[in-house]
Amino acid sequence: MAPWTAADAPDQTGRTVIVTGANSGLGAELTRALARSGATVVMACRDLDKARALADAIDGDIRLRRLDLADLASVRTFADELDTGADVLINNAGVMAVPEGTTADGFERHLGTNHLGPYALTGLLLDRVRDRVVTVSSGLHRLAGLGGDLLTAFDTDRGRYQRWIAYGRSKLANLLFAYELQRRLGTAGRPLLSVAAHPGVAGTEGQRRDTSLQGKFLAGGKAQSPEMGALPLLYAATAPGVRGGTCIGPDGFAQRKGHPAVVNTSRRSRDQALAARLWTRSEAATGITYDYTVRRLTLAEVEATARAAHTGQTDKAGRPYAGHLQAVAEGTRARGGSDEQIAAAWLHDAIEDDALSSRWLDEAPLSPGTKDIVRALTKQPGEDPGAYADRILATDGARLVKAADLAHNADPARLAALDGPTRERLTRKYADMRARLGLGEDD
Repeated sequence: MAPWTAADAPDQTGRTVIVTGANSGLGAELTRALARSGATVVMACRDLDKARALADAIDGDIRLRRLDLADLASVRTFADELDTGADVLINNAGVMAVPEGTTADGFERHLGTNHLGPYALTGLLLDRVRDRVVTVSSGLHRLAGLGGDLLTAFDTDRGRYQRWIAYGRSKLANLLFAYELQRRLGTAGRPLLSVAAHPGVAGTEGQRRDTSLQGKFLAGGKAQSPEMGALPLLYAATAPGVRGGTCIGPDGFAQRKGHPAVVNTSRRSRDQALAARLWTRSEAATGITYDYTVRRLTLAEVEATARAAHTGQTDKAGRPYAGHLQAVAEGTRARGGSDEQIAAAWLHDAIEDDALSSRWLDEAPLSPGTKDIVRALTKQPGEDPGAYADRILATDGARLVKAADLAHNADPARLAALDGPTRERLTRKYADMRARLGLGEDD
């Protein structure tokens, strides 16, 4: 099998990906690759000027948001102000082997920026992420074993500071977090993936800045390009068939270089008891408790989504199509329809008209009932009217929404705007479907 490259990334059109630390290094390469594949990329960065310079050079849908993972207030503000859901969250930002210091909240800088910030961000966005969470670690997580108990990083009296061990501890925490999150998602029945990834030895700005003998030794000689270093992260974020609770890294010697593959991590990274202790300490430190239930779109959000998706579309008389959607939603409500049915009314033509994709519907935070109704009301190319009617009748709640749709379509005032032949053809078509669905005058 040929090695996986960025060209193998699936089409990401219609998907939104949040990348932290997106303005430089691996994050910048990820942003470029994701934009090329059609994704909407939310660049979550501390330095918006640098982020804007990169965004301006990329041909794609790029959105800028400020985020400082070393400040939990910034993390909360980012989550509060984010106006979109996301298919993928990539926890990429971090610091490497920096001098001793603390974050805005008083945590050791590596622990606070590389672990507690992403822990808080993921928890605050969990109900808005649809597909997967990717947390970036490092092969240097094994250095944590040289520094005793990982959890002493939480203590104010941490002993002698060793920057590479502090970095290794934070990267071990990333793996423990990613694996533990997958276990908790599985227990909760949440179909969301938590995947770890690491770049191997990549020539990023952070590694180039470290000219110490220790840094050069740990880097292991000549590094691969940032483009190659970003591949495991891109694979973890986009490739189909990726399993939660795994780590994606380079397939070469000692995982330093190569193409993406599932790789082994240290025995300590798989210590479930340590992961549980880390989770408890992280929860207490940040004040953030994870809620694994899915927050579904409100009716107002469904309406806004439908209106945006159909922007520029008109009906057969040249009127804005959103007017028809509103009438069907109001007709569904007037007929005693549930919120599930009203949501489906707003979306009933979205897939058929290519305003939204089937993939969007599959992954959208909507109730199964709403999704079933939308699928039932979506006509397939060349589909026989009888088969279409049978599917509607076999789907709970779909008949009522279709009744509202037909009622508005057959409204004499609406039909009057059409030419005679078109009006007669549509009148016959709507009457035929009403008969097939057994709809009477009161329906």
